[in-house]
Amino acid sequence: MPGRHKPGAGTYYPAMLKPNGSVPSGSSHPDVDINLITVPSPDEYNERLRLVLSSTSTNEYVQNRRETGICKPSIVSALPKSIPVPKCFPADTMHLFALNISQLLISLWRGSIDHAQDNDPTTWPFAVLHDNAVWQAHGASVARAGLYLPVCLESRVPRNPAEKISSGYKAVEYLVYIFGLCPTLLYRLLPQKFYYHFCKLIFGTRVVH
Repeated sequence: MPGRHKPGAGTYYPAMLKPNGSVPSGSSHPDVDINLITVPSPDEYNERLRLVLSSTSTNEYVQNRRETGICKPSIVSALPKSIPVPKCFPADTMHLFALNISQLLISLWRGSIDHAQDNDPTTWPFAVLHDNAVWQAHGASVARAGLYLPVCLESRVPRNPAEKISSGYKAVEYLVYIFGLCPTLLYRLLPQKFYYHFCKLIFGTRVVH
């Protein structure tokens, strides 16, 4: 899937919709239809890998890596018997749901997301936890809810995010906090249209798992 470049960031993001306004070179391609995205066959993957391995300079390697999404051969490819790459790789849903999406949502609700200097995210309608008093009360509610959550020996209940979110918050804490508690804690706090889409996300993650 082609990425979109954020000026000055040196990073490409997998944004499917074409941004509004001025779009930098290399990012002005049309919207990407998710239904047209497919996993390459082993032959297609190996052909792309050969392109990366044929790079003769650092600049050429960087360009080929960006175009193919492949940075190096997989150790799995050296096994005498295995399901061929990329069919043997499942989707990395743990990092997607437990860390990436969770941290993104918190930064949006807190109004702390990285942003353009002329656009204050604390004024966005979904930054409902921006006020420190609201954030502290929300965190206390999360901590109190832990008294009623069953856990196994390998798990743990989420700690108060207002106090511990930057102190080694675990993936399982994010999962229980965002996908287990927030549908209730944010009810009537998030504007209805945003709460509706958040609930669709919760439903979608349960279907995936």
